[in-house]
Amino acid sequence: MKKEIIITFAITCVTVLCICWFKFGKDNSDLHTANLSQEASLGKEVDSKEAISSDLSHDSDSSNQNEGLEDIKIYVCGAVKNPGVYELSDGSRVSDAVDMAGGFLKSAAKNYYNLAEYVKDAQKIYIITKKKLKKEKKKEKELIGDHKTSENSSGKVNINTAAKEELMTLPGVGEKKAQDIINYRTENGQFSSLEDIMNISGIKEGVFGSIKDMITI
Repeated sequence: MKKEIIITFAITCVTVLCICWFKFGKDNSDLHTANLSQEASLGKEVDSKEAISSDLSHDSDSSNQNEGLEDIKIYVCGAVKNPGVYELSDGSRVSDAVDMAGGFLKSAAKNYYNLAEYVKDAQKIYIITKKKLKKEKKKEKELIGDHKTSENSSGKVNINTAAKEELMTLPGVGEKKAQDIINYRTENGQFSSLEDIMNISGIKEGVFGSIKDMITI
C-alpha cells in the first residue's frame, strides 16, 4: 500500500512538472519571437527613415547646385548659319554661342575671335566675314596714312615728334644736335613753344633764326 502511494505521488509530480514546463516554456518562446519581430520592425522603420533622409539630402544638394545657375540671352548674327537670340547658361563661352547658332559659315573670319571668352547677358556677337575684315583693315591703314599726310602737309618739321633723321634735315642741326633734341623731349617733355628749342646746347638765336620758319610743335 505504501509503495502504491509513492508511485502515485511520483506520477503526480511528473505530470505537474510537464504542465509547468509546457506553459512557461511556450510563453517564453512566444515572447522571444515577439521581441525578434519587434526588433525587425524597428530596423525596417529606421532604414526607411534613413532612406528618406538620404533622398531629402540628395534633393537639397541638387537644388543648391542648380541654384547659382541662371539663364542668359545673347544675340548671335553675321556669318553664322542660324542668326538669332539664344538662351545659354551663365558661364557659357563664345564657342557655345556660335554652336547654338549652327556654327560658322565658310566665309567667317574664325580666327578673329577669342572663342574661349565668356559671354554675358544681352551681349551681341557679330561674326565678320574674311572679306569684310580685309576691307576694314585696309580702310584702317588708309586712315592712318591720311592722318600722317595731313600732319606733314605744312612741310614743317615737328620738333616734338620728329625722328633723328628728320631733325637732321634742318639747317645747322647735325646728328649730335638732333639727338640732343630727342633727349630733351625725353627728359623734359614736349616743347611748349618754338623758342624752347634754344634750350638745346649749340642752338642759339642764329640757328633758331634760320630754322624757325621750318619747324612746328
